[in-house]
This record gives sequence, structure tokens and C-alpha cells, in this order.
Amino acid sequence: MMNNRYSVLRTRNFMDNPALENVDVRLLRILLVLLSERSVSRSAQKLDMSQPAMSHVLNRLRRLFADPLLTRSRNGMIHTQRAKEIEPMVRDLLDRFDRLMAHEEKFDPATSRRRFVVTSAPYTEHVLLPGLVRRVREHAPGVRMELKPPHYGHAHEQLESGEVDLRLAWGQGPPPLSLRSVLLFHDRIVCVSDKRRNGKGGPLSIAEYLAASHIRAQGAERTTTGKAVDSAVAQYGTTLSIALLVQDYLSVPRMVEGTDFVVTIPQRLARDVVAHASHLEITEPPLRLPRVRMMGYWHERSHTDPAHRWFRSLAIAASRDLGPA
Repeated sequence: MMNNRYSVLRTRNFMDNPALENVDVRLLRILLVLLSERSVSRSAQKLDMSQPAMSHVLNRLRRLFADPLLTRSRNGMIHTQRAKEIEPMVRDLLDRFDRLMAHEEKFDPATSRRRFVVTSAPYTEHVLLPGLVRRVREHAPGVRMELKPPHYGHAHEQLESGEVDLRLAWGQGPPPLSLRSVLLFHDRIVCVSDKRRNGKGGPLSIAEYLAASHIRAQGAERTTTGKAVDSAVAQYGTTLSIALLVQDYLSVPRMVEGTDFVVTIPQRLARDVVAHASHLEITEPPLRLPRVRMMGYWHERSHTDPAHRWFRSLAIAASRDLGPA
């Protein structure tokens, strides 16, 4: 029955549709969220709306486009063919609109109440973000920042939808075409251990490293550093013995001191770890590990936005203050 009704609506002249009088940019942005989430309840939660209100918006969109847009299946809601056709056009339309408004919009940091959302692993939050936060606070006391953990596998979608403004992540390969990026800083991976562990300290041999008991920080997913280490260790046909998983690296000094544990982490973080622990030392790992290239990523839709440009410039300035690894 629904299919017949929508097929009749589709035959009408699109410009004669009275629903067009009520079209606004926000309605189209909600459409993209609905098509991305394929769920009324998840879309409502993501946009802080009630589920009935989101259902009402979906009905408005169905009338506007004369199509169900999302239909039920055994695996949840799926796109109609019409939804697949209009999604890239709506996305392009909104990108053009954002660029148009960015040229007219003026941004005054001193009076702005803008909110910026940044995703970052704990390592980058510890190393880079304090400098960024201080700069924002100095120049724009009314600007609010929200720091979130990364949502691996959905980073592109978060930037594309505007849910996230800036992603800080280890750069590995070229970004998708719709993303922009900048190199913020380099780092290298080192080992931290108690210099008294074997009575002599110093770098571990590969045999000692592979036989050692290791500490690793483990959030919702394995860290990029952990993946790089595991890949290098796999070349020896084995895996590390992860004897202790911690929530983050703040507890590492107390965990390592007085034990034979080894932790493998980026050097900028390691320097802070050993700063107040006299018996800990930083040594070179006996592995061939890639150099850390910490990047900032943002979506093309934000590239010309004056506020976003200002925010990115502060992140770049904060990274320059870090100096060489």
C-alpha cells in the first residue's frame, strides 16, 4: 500500500510540492544522519531528539521526496533506491551551502561561544592537548572544547556529519578524498623499564624483550602503538606476553618500578612517565618500529570555516611548541 501511494506522489511535479516551503538546512542534515544510522532511535539519540520527533521528521522527509527512504528488512532498516540516489546530492548541497556561509561568516574568538569536539587517544591528549587548551582559553574564554576517545572504524563518518571537528590520530596512508590533514608532530616508540631489573639496566636484547612480561594500556580497542609492536613481534613468529593491562599510562611508573615489567610507548609520553621515577629508564626497543606521525584530520566541509581555521591554527601552534622527539 505504501509503495503505491509513494509511486503516485512521485509523478507530481516536484516544484509543486507544498512541503518544499518547509525545507530547511537542518532537515537535510537530519536526513543524512537517518541514512547513516538507518535507525530512528539511534538518530534521535545522536541528535538529542525524542524518538517521536525523529519519526515526525522522517515522515516529513518521506513526503518531501515522495519515497519511503528507509524500509524495514530482516536486518533492520535499509535504504531505498531513491535514498541511495539523493544521499550524495544532499551531501554535496550541504557542503556547498557550508562553504557559501563560511565566506560571509565572521568569527571573533574573544566573543565566540563555539563548541569544538576533538577525538584523541589518551597519548595525544596527554602530549598535545594541554597546549591547545591553554591557547583556546587565552584567546577565546567563551569557546568550549569537548575531548572524546576515538571511535575506530567510524572516524570518517563522525567528521563528515559534523559530530567531530578535529581528529588527532597516527597517520598511516593517505586520508579519504573528502578529508584534509596536517602533520602535527613526530614521535618514536621506546621501552620503559626498571634499570635494576637485571642488575645492569640498558637496552634489552631481542631475546630478553620477547621473554619479558609486558604492560599495555587497553581501552575499548587495541592502540595503534600496540598494533605496530605486535606486527613487528610477529616477524619473529611469536607474540608478547601481556602480563598486565591498565586503563591508561598514568599508573605505569608505580607498576613498573621495582618489577621486571617492560612497557613500550611513544617517547614523548615515556619522558613524563620516568620524570619522577628515579629507577626507571628509557631504552631503544630491539625491534624495527615505524616512526609515529601524528596527524590532524578534518572534513572538507569545515576547511573554509573561519572558526575552524582559527581552531586548527592553534592546534598547529601547540604542536610546534613540542619540539623534536
